Amino acid sequence: MYLFFLGLINGIVTGLVYSIEELWWGIFFCMLPFAGIVLTQQKTSGFVWGYGMGYHATGLAFLLKLSSMLPLPRYAAYLLMGAAILLAGFILTIFFQLVFWIYGQRRKRSVADVWLFAGAYILAEWLQGMIPIFAFPWFRPATVVAERPIFLQGSSLFGVLFVDFLIVLWNAVLARVIIKRRAEGGVVAALGLIAGVLLYGEVRLYGAGTVGEYDTGALVQKTARSQSVQSEAGMGGMVQNEAGQELSGTTQDGQVRTGLRVMLIQGNHEGREKWGMEITDILEDYMQIIEAHIDDEISLVVMPETALPYAIEEHGETKSRLLRICREYGVELLVGGIEKAGDRESYNAVYHVTSEGIRRPAYRKRILVPFGEYLPFAPLVERVCPWLMEFMTGNVFEAGDEEIIFETNIGRIGTLICFESVFSKAARETVEEGAQLLAIVSNDAWFEGTPAMRQHHAHAIIRAVETDRYILRVGNTGISSLIDNRGQIQVTMPENARGALKAAAALCVDETIYSEVGDVLPVFFSVLYVFVIIKKAGVLIFSHLSAIINR
Repeated sequence: MYLFFLGLINGIVTGLVYSIEELWWGIFFCMLPFAGIVLTQQKTSGFVWGYGMGYHATGLAFLLKLSSMLPLPRYAAYLLMGAAILLAGFILTIFFQLVFWIYGQRRKRSVADVWLFAGAYILAEWLQGMIPIFAFPWFRPATVVAERPIFLQGSSLFGVLFVDFLIVLWNAVLARVIIKRRAEGGVVAALGLIAGVLLYGEVRLYGAGTVGEYDTGALVQKTARSQSVQSEAGMGGMVQNEAGQELSGTTQDGQVRTGLRVMLIQGNHEGREKWGMEITDILEDYMQIIEAHIDDEISLVVMPETALPYAIEEHGETKSRLLRICREYGVELLVGGIEKAGDRESYNAVYHVTSEGIRRPAYRKRILVPFGEYLPFAPLVERVCPWLMEFMTGNVFEAGDEEIIFETNIGRIGTLICFESVFSKAARETVEEGAQLLAIVSNDAWFEGTPAMRQHHAHAIIRAVETDRYILRVGNTGISSLIDNRGQIQVTMPENARGALKAAAALCVDETIYSEVGDVLPVFFSVLYVFVIIKKAGVLIFSHLSAIINR
């Protein structure tokens, strides 16, 4: 039992490192106890259960924020959400338990174990994203270091799981050195691999350079929730308030940098506020922001997920005003909204609007959030929790079934909506379809003031490096930013800001190794461990048959 509590403490510490930005450096040390126990102990099941529950429950604590939205008494809502967090942590831990049980059958009691340990860890992470209803690949060590792109460049080779592999391998190597008090060949090889990937990252970041140059500036106005004007303008772009008054800043080195000019609109409408607004009011608000900041250099305007939370095509005033913006300023729009298909089917969608009108088809979100956008096992839920069915009314969507690449005058743009950006495969498939630029539209307003907003943004940074694509990320209440194809944030608008962010992007056509080969690393370890299971089963069967024959 003591191993369970030891693992629980280790998991909580790891979860805190994952959740608290100032502790980012701890990711290189927090898994030392996990590695040490697994490398030395014969029975590790209790520790793995404790670690998994502590890590995932701590990391998912931000879900308590949703308790206030449930139509239940306050304490009942917190109790229910707490139980849901524990259940989710249990399900996610099952994958760790399964993989590390198999690891225990394969362990060699040699330096090779540090490599197998790192492989087992990322295999468990990979499996967490494989079963649709339970898929939640949110917890990635790489997200902790996402804003330090030197550590991320390896994901262009074999994806985010390769970066996770290196981080876990580093922890395992340190544990092995502490245990053995000497450097072995396998340890030196591991350190060589880590150093080689970091050197590759250095060259990729500062050797060949990124694609394109930038003209960056943020136009931000804080709302009543935070009144001061604030901006983070990346490379020193001009900063203005809503009235167009220059507040501070010049272009870097006094030079004007040009490129594909885009404008990202952050309306700063909190979820319940947005869904409760009149159609004309929310439309007018977005039109005011666009018209206050747009100029003749802008080619593309991007609005957040469900920025206009209704069926845009069924609202004549919306169509006419969007069309007027396109014609008057010569721009194209990507607009988050709702698409209706008949009386029953609704889709969380992104529309492409040009001077000719709304182009078809719209992009329909393919990966939906369970209990947020659809109800798994709806008949059972309706019987057990009828109030939840009422709570979900109006927020139930169907899933789209294909990737749509928007053919714009500036290039081919692929789209991911919110939760989809957590999945490497979704971004990779979009690039395979020919996307030269990625737009991620999101609604993280539900998690205002929690680590979830930063963590979700970190996944977008990783997608940029994995795919070698610029990313335009737009959130209803933040975090909105332009991320270049090396994972560097060129300009960003913080949480709870209202305004427009102007930036220069670039189109990319090259594909990374990861875009070509996908998740070969976890596939390799899955094949290895399947072989271990088959071998173990074969030995047991053979031994039983031998015992029967010898009788």
